[in-house]
Amino acid sequence: PNTYTFLATSSNYEGIWNKTPTTYSFEISKPWFKTDIAYISYGLLLLSGVFAIYSYFRFKWKLETQVRLEHAESKRLKQLDEFKTNLYTNITHEFRTPLTLISGPIDHQLSKETLKPEDRKELNIVKQNANRLLHLVNQMLDLSLIDSGQLRLLVEEGDLNILLRQIVAAFQYKADDKDILITTAIKNLTHVWFDVDLLEKIISNLLSNAIKYA
Repeated sequence: PNTYTFLATSSNYEGIWNKTPTTYSFEISKPWFKTDIAYISYGLLLLSGVFAIYSYFRFKWKLETQVRLEHAESKRLKQLDEFKTNLYTNITHEFRTPLTLISGPIDHQLSKETLKPEDRKELNIVKQNANRLLHLVNQMLDLSLIDSGQLRLLVEEGDLNILLRQIVAAFQYKADDKDILITTAIKNLTHVWFDVDLLEKIISNLLSNAIKYA
């Protein structure tokens, strides 16, 4: 491809040649894949390809970094949960010993025949609350079951009247300190299927809030 000039001379029938040749200029164009526009397009495609490769590896690096950070965070949270579970377990074990030691002297005092009725009533309340606190401590030891989702209802048939009256009696002493009167109207609930632990938590929470905010 280039620009060319074609020169031609001719003669007449007598053999006389002209001294000035005839010229004809013409141009052979470049093929489309060698034009300036094509080279510009090649450059743009190359730059686009480099940018695309860079963007891909940059996205891949960010994604891998995010996955590593999330994995590290998940591992840290798991270790923190294990630490808290172990901490709760150790604390609850430390609570069980003094609670057990409290129950012994209370039972010893309750075994005395000379104990006054009002003192026996108050000691029974102390014993009930100590037993409830010991029961709650034992429930804290089941924290691993709660975390793993293995905790199930322990439903059995029993006398709900007795449980409700015991809970109310335990809170009556606390209500008396605030001059609050608790009245109950418990219907015949002698044969009821229920989970003792959960029902005790619910009723105790309701009474505690009622006395606290009344």
